[in-house]
Amino acid sequence: MTTPLRLKVIWQTNLLAIALDGSTPFNTYFLTSYYFCPRTNVWEQLKLELDTKLWLKPNEKIVLLNNVADIVNYWQESRDKGTLKIVKRRFTDVTFVKPN
Repeated sequence: MTTPLRLKVIWQTNLLAIALDGSTPFNTYFLTSYYFCPRTNVWEQLKLELDTKLWLKPNEKIVLLNNVADIVNYWQESRDKGTLKIVKRRFTDVTFVKPN
């Protein structure tokens, strides 16, 4: 049985932060810390982090990293144009959180 994984995103005009959470039927837990774009290469940071999770199947890593690439690219192209409501409709498998 694989652990359900979910990307968690903070989406702002000048900042994009992405982390990965895991969950069980009883709990949700952090698998990674947040990686911030444009400060770091989010895709590369998450790839390095996922490579340390030996229990993840290669195809799960590929799907997650493809989703990260899509999110980062979309943010770079439309962060000034779109609303969070539009972004949420586009990325339905992602949890969007408000920063504190």
